[in-house]
Amino acid sequence: MKPTFCPVACLRAIALVLCSCLFSVTGNGQNPDRRSQSQVDDREIKQAKQAVDAQPGSPDAHLHLGEAYLRANRYEDAIDPLKQAIQLKPDLERAHLALGTVYSELERHDEEILAYKNALSAIPNSVPLHDRLSRALIQLRRLDEALEIQKRTVELSPEDGRARVVLGWILNNLRRFDEAVTQLREAVRLQPDYAPAHFNLAIAYANMQRLGEALAEYRQSVEVNPPYSRPAVAYTEISQILKTFRRYDESIQAGRKAIEIEPRMLDAYCHVARCYYESGRYREAIDVLKAGLVMLPNDPTLTISLGDNYVGLGQLEDAEKAFRDVMRITNGSVEVRLRLSSVLSKQGSDAEAETILRGAVEASPRNTNAHLALSAVLSRQGKTAEAEREDRKAIELEPNNALVLNNLGYAMLEKGERLEEALKLIQRAVEAAPGEPAYLDSLGFAYYKLGKYGDGEQYLLEAARRLPNVSEIQEHLGDLYQGWGKIDQARAAFQRAVSLSTNSNESARLKKKLAALGNK
Repeated sequence: MKPTFCPVACLRAIALVLCSCLFSVTGNGQNPDRRSQSQVDDREIKQAKQAVDAQPGSPDAHLHLGEAYLRANRYEDAIDPLKQAIQLKPDLERAHLALGTVYSELERHDEEILAYKNALSAIPNSVPLHDRLSRALIQLRRLDEALEIQKRTVELSPEDGRARVVLGWILNNLRRFDEAVTQLREAVRLQPDYAPAHFNLAIAYANMQRLGEALAEYRQSVEVNPPYSRPAVAYTEISQILKTFRRYDESIQAGRKAIEIEPRMLDAYCHVARCYYESGRYREAIDVLKAGLVMLPNDPTLTISLGDNYVGLGQLEDAEKAFRDVMRITNGSVEVRLRLSSVLSKQGSDAEAETILRGAVEASPRNTNAHLALSAVLSRQGKTAEAEREDRKAIELEPNNALVLNNLGYAMLEKGERLEEALKLIQRAVEAAPGEPAYLDSLGFAYYKLGKYGDGEQYLLEAARRLPNVSEIQEHLGDLYQGWGKIDQARAAFQRAVSLSTNSNESARLKKKLAALGNK
């Protein structure tokens, strides 16, 4: 049995995010205030210059001048007095922090990092300097370096839960989830009401597939006071996990809460719509997606989902329009080409579907699904040799893909060619996906074609047990029993197939087979 090709949506990986407050440059309480030029009294800079002139050997005088420039957003002017303050007093922590802030504001991040490293050579146990260096490295995604610095930060301040949250975030991003959990659980113990600790712990649990624990921590992140800074993100993740558990009503409630908080939360619309889709509530899914498209016009993800739901309702023209809209928006992504071609085939337009799929294969020659879909369309048009070539290309790409193995083997069976090779291909498909009824049907049909009726019967009966309402499996049973000489059982199987058939051509073929058996 050759399953109908159906493109499936990719699952979104849970994002590794960090509360924005963790990157606040004023988080250690030692940095100067940031005020706009309009708030800075020119007299302050003038007085600071006069102090430097009066006491040129005073590090504090130079520091105050640098800070005055910093408060006035005159960053370039701040550099020299801050460097002078550091030269006069190498362990003046406040000057080092201010200089790092200046380089950060100027986006001269390499100099910022070097400034903090130089500062640590003079003040090796400074927690604020370790913290700042770690964050600067994080901004540049130099996470391996940031990890070592942040570990030292935690060593210097073991009771600081926030430092452990930053460490946990780095470990999460390095996919060292076990270690992240250790640090983040300790952060929760130290500061049970610190929302980012719960949120980042939830991320670690989710990536370890400990979804129940992740769910509890995401919920905790919005229940503590103050709650997580972006509760809509937390509610969206809650919705995703509940959807995974098929707790659809709860998932919908959480997703709608996220949308209420942030009406442009794309993932929340997707999760809510997916819950309705998987529940067969296509109309409600469409309403949600249309609401999302009001906030996010022409968003391709929402429009694709809209098309999927129209397919679920059998509104193929509406689905075609949605997918064509996405083709226009995305310049014809492979995912959308697969969906559009599927809808066109259902409307009897295999020729156009073939053209679209050839474009998909050309654009993405290593996309197995594109080759599979093209094979299916070619097969329906009777282009069996070309269909087989596409199946073989797919096998080259994924030698253990059960769907590809089954489809190629079954195509050979239908043509009555290379039956032993077909059997081996389908056996590999069954090994790769044990219990899949479509592949069990193919295996039984292969044994029938080879005249091994006893072997074929067991697989066809198991396929029929798993899919009792599929006419094709019953037809294969009828063929097998007829070839085996068990005419009564063949007749019963063909009769069941006729009762299940919804296709006029198939029904006519089955009735012809029944008539050939004669009346009992």
